[in-house]
Amino acid sequence: HAQAEQIESQVRKENGSLVEADVVDKAAFEAGRMLRDLLLGMPPQIAPELVAMTDPWDIEKHRTAASRRTLEDAERMSASDLSRALTTKS
Repeated sequence: HAQAEQIESQVRKENGSLVEADVVDKAAFEAGRMLRDLLLGMPPQIAPELVAMTDPWDIEKHRTAASRRTLEDAERMSASDLSRALTTKS
């Protein structure tokens, strides 16, 4: 029974339905750190544009658009990094 479970686990690893927990933990940590860095880097990037604005609605739209772009960038980068991490053989 134990050998069958071991073989099943190996097959699941090979077909990608089972991954090492430490690989996932590391990828999640890296994704979180990258997201934090991207979000903290956004204010200095958009401050020069916001300083000239006086309409609260324009400021809100600009900040929302910048946040959306940053999160979309993070999503693309995270998906790519996670895929790479999960397919890299340790």
